[in-house]
Amino acid sequence: MNASRNATVVDTLFCSGILGVHFSPSAETAASRYKGGVICGRTYGANMDFSQQEFDRRMQEPAYWFNKSADMRASAGAIHYSISHSDAVTEWLDYPKGYSMSVASHDVFVMLCGLSMELIYKAILVSKAIKFDKVHKLNSLRKLAEVDVSELQEGILDLYTHAIYWVGKYPVPLKNEFNTDFMNLVNEHLFENVPGMSINLKRGNGLMSWDTFNTLWRSAEQVYRTPLPI
Repeated sequence: MNASRNATVVDTLFCSGILGVHFSPSAETAASRYKGGVICGRTYGANMDFSQQEFDRRMQEPAYWFNKSADMRASAGAIHYSISHSDAVTEWLDYPKGYSMSVASHDVFVMLCGLSMELIYKAILVSKAIKFDKVHKLNSLRKLAEVDVSELQEGILDLYTHAIYWVGKYPVPLKNEFNTDFMNLVNEHLFENVPGMSINLKRGNGLMSWDTFNTLWRSAEQVYRTPLPI
């Protein structure tokens, strides 16, 4: 692969857009980010090594963290769309008839929701110059970022955390007790009693959805965009 083509590939990888919410941290970094990620206004060479100064700047610039959160949100939205258009996507992928995008992609969707929440909480922390540990524990990050949620939403964030650590990418966790903890959270937050039944019968409540995630994300976005006191 020659240098110019390599630069094009790298440019594509680094320039995914989302619904026009990206903005440039500085003119030096990106002259523009076109809606949909077609035009990014960035120029990269084949060598992507950062100087220490550039590395530190990106670590300390909240817009980079927010943009990556928005990219993850867009990716979660794309998977959600593929689930709701399973037959067409399955045909496009040339998978056998009957293949279910909902079964195949749901855990990955939840993982991306969790990663998006992790990054937006970290964007808030970077904007406030608050140091944080290198963890994926969403409620710990959320509390540090001072983002309020309901008790139910707190449980959803705990489920997202499990998805980041293992549910979205591995068949089993590192330890079996992690699966036990995850299933306890599922039973507590994702099922409800069926009314009018003489026996204890439960059904899914549909809360592991795009709307649940988007409500959490928009709430954190509001905190992120709130001007800091001078």
